[in-house]
Amino acid sequence: MIEVDTPHTIKRQHALLAVTAPFLADLGVTDAESLTDKLVVAGHKIQPNGSDTEGSGISAQEILEQSFDWLREKGAGQYFKNWLYNNYLRLELMRPGTDNPLHGRIPIFVNGQSIAFPGRSQKVNVHPSSNNSHISTMLLQQPTEIISPEVLDMIYYVFIQPNPAIMRYVQDTTNPEMPLYGLEDIMSSVVRRKIDPLMEGRQPFGDLTKWGNIEPMVGNAMFSDTLFSLEAALREVDHTASQLPGERSLNYLRQKDEIRHTVMLNKHIMALMFTRIYELLLPHALPVLKRYGYKGIPLFMEKTEDTCPASYIAQRIGRYSTLWKGFYLGDDGVFSGSGKELPTDGICNPSAFGALLGFLLNLQRKVTEDYAPPSHTAKKQGRESLRVDYKADGWYPFLLTEKSLAQRGLLKGAATIDDLAEYLIEKQGNNPEGLAGISRQDLESLKRFCYNGRIGITRIEPRIVELFGQDKNVYNGLRREDKTNRRWFAELEGKQIVFPHQLDGYMQMPQLTEGEADIRGSAFSLPTNNLDWLERWIKNGGPAMAGCSINKALSKMPDSVRKELIRERLAEVDSEQREAFYSFHDENLNSFHAAIGTTAHAIANLPMEGLVHYRTLELLRDMPWGQNAEAIPSNMYCEHPFLHDMKAPEGLPFETFRVSMHTDAHFFLRRPDGKYDLVVYDIKTNRPTPYPEHKYLMQTLFYGVVIQDIVEQELGIEIENIYTVLDKTAFYTGFGGKMAEPLPHETYRKREFAPITRWERGHPLREGIVHAAANAVMEMRMLVADPAEFVRYKGNQEYHGSCRKCFNSYSLACDRLAEIAGQGIPISEYFDSDAD
Repeated sequence: MIEVDTPHTIKRQHALLAVTAPFLADLGVTDAESLTDKLVVAGHKIQPNGSDTEGSGISAQEILEQSFDWLREKGAGQYFKNWLYNNYLRLELMRPGTDNPLHGRIPIFVNGQSIAFPGRSQKVNVHPSSNNSHISTMLLQQPTEIISPEVLDMIYYVFIQPNPAIMRYVQDTTNPEMPLYGLEDIMSSVVRRKIDPLMEGRQPFGDLTKWGNIEPMVGNAMFSDTLFSLEAALREVDHTASQLPGERSLNYLRQKDEIRHTVMLNKHIMALMFTRIYELLLPHALPVLKRYGYKGIPLFMEKTEDTCPASYIAQRIGRYSTLWKGFYLGDDGVFSGSGKELPTDGICNPSAFGALLGFLLNLQRKVTEDYAPPSHTAKKQGRESLRVDYKADGWYPFLLTEKSLAQRGLLKGAATIDDLAEYLIEKQGNNPEGLAGISRQDLESLKRFCYNGRIGITRIEPRIVELFGQDKNVYNGLRREDKTNRRWFAELEGKQIVFPHQLDGYMQMPQLTEGEADIRGSAFSLPTNNLDWLERWIKNGGPAMAGCSINKALSKMPDSVRKELIRERLAEVDSEQREAFYSFHDENLNSFHAAIGTTAHAIANLPMEGLVHYRTLELLRDMPWGQNAEAIPSNMYCEHPFLHDMKAPEGLPFETFRVSMHTDAHFFLRRPDGKYDLVVYDIKTNRPTPYPEHKYLMQTLFYGVVIQDIVEQELGIEIENIYTVLDKTAFYTGFGGKMAEPLPHETYRKREFAPITRWERGHPLREGIVHAAANAVMEMRMLVADPAEFVRYKGNQEYHGSCRKCFNSYSLACDRLAEIAGQGIPISEYFDSDAD
């Protein structure tokens, strides 16, 4: 097969700015200053004149000014045809209504980088019309064999690359017995009619339609790895430096530092361009997406930035778009949750294409069955759901208040959520009730987080109303073992909600106290890479493990000690690793996200005298199982501190081990037979998913088993089912069709829960999670006591891939401890609780 390459590869930042200029101009970006003002990296605005790389003194604006200077001097230059392409594409996408070529169709965002041949890992950066693009070859071969022409005509693919190829299926029907399918760029006819005649001696675009043949082609819109791959860009710099005589110069080090920053800026420039494209496509795609029940535009690419820069670019659209609706079909990549190493052929791997075909088959079923999306007000189990609507008011518009309170006249002159925020600020840690002080800076950080993530914070009371007032899916244990679905209202039938304080003797239990423990329940929510033990435990009883025990030990380490280890390690790593760390931590090594989570939980959960939101719980009396609901402070069921000695399984070198934990909230359900069920509720600020994540399942199940052990021991009541609930925070969206940037509080999507999970009495994991906790305690004790064991264990975790998922701060502290332990120095003193 012969393919003629285009003579001009898009390789440098000035070239990228030249081809993206039409879309950037729509966003008001015409120079370095206006572009710097738009860019948001790691949740923070780039400082135009400050140094963004350590030691070099290089600023973002300085780098961008060099590229814009080139543009002012030379114009689009050799990239003129690429500029024309994007300018005409922009005009096509701006066509109104049915005049738009993509009106009423579903876009699928795809990685613009592809392998060239099956079985090879090397990627090429070519237009998908090229025969060297194996992704588009598979899109021609696999879907067209099983998906109907009606459905194929409904979709198109948006390839993320500097010239954003948008391809649709077309048919050659000259042979009626076997019509041939092709993929055609929506700009194909525009290029032939308007762009190619303007080339004036330049090489025109090649054929922008790809058929299932091997005709020679002209390459289109090629781009270089060095634009978006730090590894490739540094490799080029290293190759150049190796040709220099003598030692590498200071200029070389500065150049490497500049390259790191340039690659990051290039990704964000692309994210801005695709934000504009996303917002132009959305009004035409939204009606059909809603018609078939899809909550976002499908995303088909690999999971990580390292293997797929397009994934990084796509995810940043959410930071910049004012009309953000999210992605569907692999929001974290089509390989997320696979537990396997990412295939080198990326989305050309058959397992990835299985996800795409599954989406298309699902769409085909809905089209052929005249699908109608379920109504939010539809009755299930013959019973009306309770719905809570929100409004925003006051000083902190991202804090949402229940509209029902305003309608019932309860907000006037009463303590509201704004009052709660002010109350916490005033205390500044000196509150006699023990509430943690929150500064105005904390609230400002929370405000930025809410704005960037499109999140609204509410009190816990309306969340509880929605939990017990809306019918939902209930899974029975692990989904991998049991695919059956239950309904929440059917589970609640005949039962009564009992708040913890309504159980005689509950508030007097000696286990309701703070203290040191061998393991914290929250340790189960730490990243874990090993899921196989679940299946082994269910089938033959062991061994029970739950991820790395080093990070569980580090979670118990005194904060000051862990920070000192991190500082020592940061002094040894390169500037790129330090930059990655400080993207999520302040100068005191405190995590931005941890501080934001603490603030959000305090506002949502902590009690306050006269807080009007307590009355919202009375709405539950409209449900048969909510007759015990009353206007009670949240500390009656939230954030109870448990410290409890659990019996260790046989075969371990200790009889008991001590656990500590705080549940966000928990409730009991009195059953008709006099026994009880337990509901464990946990708030998460990450996106809603159609499944409960494994680590959070283990965390909440452990909470439930510990509470069961306590109340059965202290109160003599028997717990039958344990229900674990993950509440995902409500995200906001702007008004449909509104192009101006909406305020973050204008309208909110309904709150969503991951499916509730039921763990019935006798389920093997109710025993297995105790074994996992006890084994973790045993491993932590061995790791702390024996430096050689620490080094061996860490090496084993690295071999099995656990370290790749570890939190950055834990990873740095672990690496430093491994260095110390590797010298045979005891490390037990680092875990001494008196170190603070």
